[in-house]
Amino acid sequence: MYAKTTIGIGNLATYTVPCADTPSTTYNEIGLGNNKQHVKMTITAGAGVHWGLSVGWRPGYQNPS
Repeated sequence: MYAKTTIGIGNLATYTVPCADTPSTTYNEIGLGNNKQHVKMTITAGAGVHWGLSVGWRPGYQNPS
């Protein structure tokens, strides 16, 4: 079985990304809108899996709290 990383964004979305033998990049975007605040994010990966996560927002939208 291949290693994987699972990213959960509250009850809005869950992404499961298979791990590669060499470093790779996966982009996913979800627009939360201004009415979504304090959204919990969880990342689950197996032992020995190295991962990075970047979270941001676009100009013109309310900054996250």
